Formats: sequence, structure tokens, C-alpha cells
Amino acid sequence: MEEKSIQFEVKHMMVSKVRGQFDSYDLTDLTTASIAFEFDVASINTHSEDRDNHLRSEDFFDVEKYPTITFQSTDIQKDGDDYEVTGDLTIKDVTKPVTFATNPWGVEVYEEFGLTWNAALETGGVLVAKDIKI
Repeated sequence: MEEKSIQFEVKHMMVSKVRGQFDSYDLTDLTTASIAFEFDVASINTHSEDRDNHLRSEDFFDVEKYPTITFQSTDIQKDGDDYEVTGDLTIKDVTKPVTFATNPWGVEVYEEFGLTWNAALETGGVLVAKDIKI
């Protein structure tokens, strides 16, 4: 059986990439023409306990107040061998429409979901990039 995961990647300190995944989620079958998933934000795993704890804090996801991230599809279009899935993504009680492609390269997404913490670097730029691949 093929292992599935919800992964992300974000540029850190303007040069390195931090990759991680959510280890706990609920995903329905694409062939039903409706995709819904919910995952436990506290399950975030970037392979750095200190970073994961910071991401769980009020600075980022505030898992005590907002324990889940949800997605509900509103449209699925076949694009060759791939699919484009459009739907409502909810993070920290902010819901916005997003479109994901099912290709192996992911999709870059930038949305305002109340994730506003950041820090300026002495060399210019910011600690956490706004472009996130999901």
C-alpha cells in the first residue's frame, strides 16, 4: 500500500528550506468527486522539536485555540493525468478558496490565514518566507 502524507516546505532565513509534514489527518477518496480532510495541527513534524513547539504556539498555529486545519473541495477538474482540486481551506478560523494540483511538484500557495509571526534578518529579508508549498 502506498504511504500518503500531507507535506509542506517553506524557505527559512532566506536560504534554507524547512520541510515537514502533518502525521495525523483524515482524507477521503478522490474518486468520490469530493475531497475533505482534517488534520491535527499539533501533529506538525519538521523534525525539530523546538521548531515544532514554536509552530504550535500562538505565534503561528495556536493549536490550543485552533486544533485542526480543514479542506473541503468545491470543484475537481482533470488535467491530463493530473487533477486540479479547488476548495475551501480553513486555518485558524479563516477560510479561503485555494486550488491544488495533484502533480508531484506540489503547488505554491500564499494566503493570509492569520499566520503573521516573522522576524527581520540583519542581512535583510525575513526569517520565514510567505510562499509555502503544500
